Amino acid sequence: MIAGEQQKLAEEEKERLEQQIKKLKAQSMSLVTFGEKEIVGWVLRAPVDDKLKLHSEVIAALYSRQGRGRK
Repeated sequence: MIAGEQQKLAEEEKERLEQQIKKLKAQSMSLVTFGEKEIVGWVLRAPVDDKLKLHSEVIAALYSRQGRGRK
């Protein structure tokens, strides 16, 4: 009987931890999206002379972070 109760508690703990992991992943994705929007906003507010250079650097950084750029 004790082994069955321990198994049930272990499964409940595993489920609780999996839910926490899902929440943390969602929060980290929200932070990434927020950061990308802040970068884009900063580029758009930059002086006209710097915009093209900044824009290309940001795009290159985002693509390399996602594994689509040059390594």
